[in-house]
Amino acid sequence: MGTRSRIAIEKDGKVKSMYCHWDGYLEYNGKMLFDYYDSEEKAEALVNNGYASSLRETIEEINSDRVHQDPPEEYHSVRQMLYHEDPLFAEYIYLWKDGEWWVSYSKSTKVQDCYLSERVYFHSNFYPLAGELEKLPEDLEVVG
Repeated sequence: MGTRSRIAIEKDGKVKSMYCHWDGYLEYNGKMLFDYYDSEEKAEALVNNGYASSLRETIEEINSDRVHQDPPEEYHSVRQMLYHEDPLFAEYIYLWKDGEWWVSYSKSTKVQDCYLSERVYFHSNFYPLAGELEKLPEDLEVVG
């Protein structure tokens, strides 16, 4: 099973996002975005490329193992994107905003008075990706 993620860019108040099926966790996609897609131009090119099975160091490498073509999705705001994204479907959401990457996590909480389930799933606030990567073990290497 893949660790799914959504990768997005906010520009001029609008949001464009793509889906990535594999390795969405910080140790892989987080590091790949931080290390190889570290500017607005690179982030925008990645998102505009659309669906990725897995992130690679270059868009050409991503396209070499592409299973199908899905264009990026467009939203009026980050709020609208989050409204449409099921937190059980995308465990991580990465967002390029204000010159840096941010990350939101899929989370759940137990609810006492809930008809369909005892758990409610949601996405966390966005946190600066650089700070979240600093919390990882120093000897961590990207596998790919």
